[in-house]
Amino acid sequence: MVVPSYKKFSLLCDSSGISEAIISKKTEIPQSTFSDWKKGKSSPKIDKIWRISKFFNTCIEDLLEEI
Repeated sequence: MVVPSYKKFSLLCDSSGISEAIISKKTEIPQSTFSDWKKGKSSPKIDKIWRISKFFNTCIEDLLEEI
């Protein structure tokens, strides 16, 4: 099961043309964390959602809403 915020994160990556590797480097979130989110092994913690929202210049709520 893919967590809703990963779906939104993935859409942001696709629409901006920015890879998870770049986001990982800029936010200091390991790429393995993104993989775990995608596979449903873990859910994003608020600190990581906050870092991603700052990277994309969007609000946290945008990453939390279901698609």
